[in-house]
Amino acid sequence: MIKKRLGQILKQFSVGMRIIKTVISIYLSIVISLAINGQPTSAAIAAFICTRSSNKDSVDTGKTRAIGTLIGALFSLVFIIIIKYFNVELFTHGYYIMLSLLLIPIIKVTIWLKIPGATVSACIVVLITLLSYVKDGDPHVRIIYRFVDTIIGVIVAIIVNKVLSFEKDEKEGEKEKPDKDKGAIKESADTNEL
Repeated sequence: MIKKRLGQILKQFSVGMRIIKTVISIYLSIVISLAINGQPTSAAIAAFICTRSSNKDSVDTGKTRAIGTLIGALFSLVFIIIIKYFNVELFTHGYYIMLSLLLIPIIKVTIWLKIPGATVSACIVVLITLLSYVKDGDPHVRIIYRFVDTIIGVIVAIIVNKVLSFEKDEKEGEKEKPDKDKGAIKESADTNEL
């Protein structure tokens, strides 16, 4: 009943459910990230990216994002160990050359694992963590927080997408409605988009 009424109200203002789900996901991700002293930027971005029109798309995007983030975090941690071992100073030309070259094995690993969709997430994590997060405090902790914050955003987006989804209601409605009403159902389903 509440979902139906919310859908009617949103239709009047031409705001689709995907917009509402995205806003709620981002807000909750920020709040949770701040509660654990994380970096809410990563959580909010992950929530934004993973909130999709359907539950399946949201879960698929979330899995890819989580895997890419894990790969990027692992490569970032290894990179920090290597530059410390070789005594490479942060934010020098040598550091930037090594960082740029690091993207090659990351791309190759995602292709080798047959998850090319995770390539972008993995590379973004490496670039963000190694160009900004490592200068504040312990870089290992910052990289781990980056991973945790992203996972928070992914999980929140999937949960919000599932809780506020009209997919089940629409599928049940299609079974109950005669063929002439399918156009009306299709029309109301379109309001679930941006």
